[in-house]
Amino acid sequence: MTTVEAKLEAARTDLAGRDGVLVAFSGGVDSSVVAALAH
Repeated sequence: MTTVEAKLEAARTDLAGRDGVLVAFSGGVDSSVVAALAH
């Protein structure tokens, strides 16, 4: 698994373990990725 894949999987795992999340969306790449993962 590459570093990027490992980080994405870790983020998915972390988000899945929560009852819900609030993503502050600025329109940048980083918040777009977090919003997509949280969705």
